[in-house]
Amino acid sequence: MLIVEQVLHGEDLARVRSALDGAAFTDGKVSAMGSAREVKRNAEAADASLAELRRFVKQTLGANGKVSGYARPVRWAPLIFSRYGPGDAYGEHVDAPFMRADDGAEMRADLSFTLFLDDPASYEGGELVLDSQRRPQPIKLAAGDAILYPTSVLHAVAPVRSGARRAAVGWIESRIRDAEQRLLLHELELGVAALPHDANRRRLTAVFANLMKMWG
Repeated sequence: MLIVEQVLHGEDLARVRSALDGAAFTDGKVSAMGSAREVKRNAEAADASLAELRRFVKQTLGANGKVSGYARPVRWAPLIFSRYGPGDAYGEHVDAPFMRADDGAEMRADLSFTLFLDDPASYEGGELVLDSQRRPQPIKLAAGDAILYPTSVLHAVAPVRSGARRAAVGWIESRIRDAEQRLLLHELELGVAALPHDANRRRLTAVFANLMKMWG
């Protein structure tokens, strides 16, 4: 799991929220697969005019160094703008392991992400709840913050009691299939970056590169 602060902020965040203010939303069950439809109650933006906005948000996520260093994206599934109003929720479920990527090809869903778009004080409830080793973790981030987590994790969106909770959600196929290997590479890269430019750093850089080739 990785939390990235301020993926969107300032004018960029305002642009996304303004576009969604005027967007048409439809029943979110349309995009759910299998038994997830039975526990999903929300709305999703249906406007074709939002295609450029989806590309912008995806490109902003992909250009974020923390996101790219952790996820190592190869493919992205089409991004969804979701909205939860009072009484809406998404019961415990796991996302589909395979999806259609932006280019229409089949992709493996390794990582899911939620990019929160509204001030958490503007709505009650609506926490993203991750089942981490059977210990529910409720997560409610500031507007513009994102969380990435393995798609295999059971998760839910708690009922919204008041206000509206909007988010951009999506899925990534990583160059590194195994979650533990992906995390180790991320930690190793961060550690190497903190070292002085000396022989030890060069050796560990070589280790990192060879592990990327071995695991990628």
